[in-house]
Amino acid sequence: VQVVLAIGAQLLDALALLEKRNVIHGDIRPWNVRITPDGIAALVDTGLEPILSPELTIHASLPPRCYDGIAPELIGTGHHPNSQSDLYALGCLLWELLAGRPPFTTGDPLAKLACHQTKTVPDIRSWAPETPAAIAEALVKFIHPDPSQRPATIQDARKIWPAQPQAARKPLIKFHASFQNQSPRAHAETTSEKTGRLPLIAALIFVLSGLSLTLLDEGARSQLLKITSQVSFNQQTVPASQSTSSESKSTDLSASERTGIQLMPPPAENGIILLDSLTPYASTKITTVGPLTIRGISATPAIIQIEDEAFSVVAEQVILENVILVDHSSNSQTQSNTGPKIQPPALLNVTAQNLLLKSCFFAQLDQQRSPTTEINRSAVYWKPIDAQQRTGSHLEVHNTVFAVPEHAIYLTHTPQSLSLNNCLNITSHSTLFFERPPEIDQQISISLKQLTLRNTGPLLLLNWADQKIIPGAIQIETQDCVFDLVQSAL
Repeated sequence: VQVVLAIGAQLLDALALLEKRNVIHGDIRPWNVRITPDGIAALVDTGLEPILSPELTIHASLPPRCYDGIAPELIGTGHHPNSQSDLYALGCLLWELLAGRPPFTTGDPLAKLACHQTKTVPDIRSWAPETPAAIAEALVKFIHPDPSQRPATIQDARKIWPAQPQAARKPLIKFHASFQNQSPRAHAETTSEKTGRLPLIAALIFVLSGLSLTLLDEGARSQLLKITSQVSFNQQTVPASQSTSSESKSTDLSASERTGIQLMPPPAENGIILLDSLTPYASTKITTVGPLTIRGISATPAIIQIEDEAFSVVAEQVILENVILVDHSSNSQTQSNTGPKIQPPALLNVTAQNLLLKSCFFAQLDQQRSPTTEINRSAVYWKPIDAQQRTGSHLEVHNTVFAVPEHAIYLTHTPQSLSLNNCLNITSHSTLFFERPPEIDQQISISLKQLTLRNTGPLLLLNWADQKIIPGAIQIETQDCVFDLVQSAL
């Protein structure tokens, strides 16, 4: 944020000087901003675009990013760039630096221009909730679709920007110097302070309350990101002097808490299990014929505590709605490497052709554990009932949060389609783990809409290493997604 503050202050200062000389830059884009080692942010190619292309034209050979920051009043009107359009472009540039993505992410130049012409750029706090209010409010004014609602001059815009160019060089000197050193590996996160369970519990309540239906509307999404960005899911060890006492306390707590856990009711005749939120439910195994729906109350979702065994469901079709699954195991047992292949630990173990998750939360809470007994879980372990029926398996996930150390979704086989809509994944090893590739004549379609990954591993983790395997196709379509990865996307 301090770097963006400094860049904004210096670019506004430069544009104010140009405005005094009646010069329009006309091409404010990321590649036309240069940062020098002594902390100066400079604009290059000043005034060239208004001379070479005074009116907006669309070129098929240009990438879509060339149409980011085009002021609405320049689109289809024949108007020439001016100070107001420069301010709009600068606002979009600063918005992109804070969010890590342009305001409108479509890959079609015409669609991108249509967005700038017909939509309002969202408040930056909906994508970067840590943004100070003063910056967010200034950007709202800079990128207002109506030029008459923007600051009248660049000088006026300087007055509302919460930083002055005189104090803006030091952050940029440090920022520029950081590129001269080798970046550390991502493991350094283990030194972060432990924030405890309270923020995560707040996130659980928030996400699966009635607000979960509008998770990305009117700041709800930013509030969730703000809460969960403070939560640590790193597994930390306990000093030897404390291990004995902590184990005895956990034993007592486990015994007392078990008395307040209720058993899962059996399915009704219509295949529906309705859960209340009065008392947490014990994890169990459910096998039924036909479809199965497990539904909590949207305002007060049900909680299922996962002990040593996962919550296991076998049905033709499974729907899980308004449910929190939280790891509550003692981790007193370790997995043996002998014998048959052991299924990876997970919170939810599903065997079904079709799976639908709506407004759920999967979490393995930060606990004090010994490294020798630690069991890291995935959120969902899925396998089809009939692996040969490749055209009939679908996975859909809506309004769901994953906060586990292993994989968000572990897939033993490749479904025909998989979609994640309005979901958040925090610190997991990967989002989608494929145990085996699609068959050579198979194509899996993955649809990602408003998916946010915060401090996670790859989006896709492919487990096969046999060079002789010729996999099928994986088609991925994304819309309004943010990926903050500690490793590559694939």
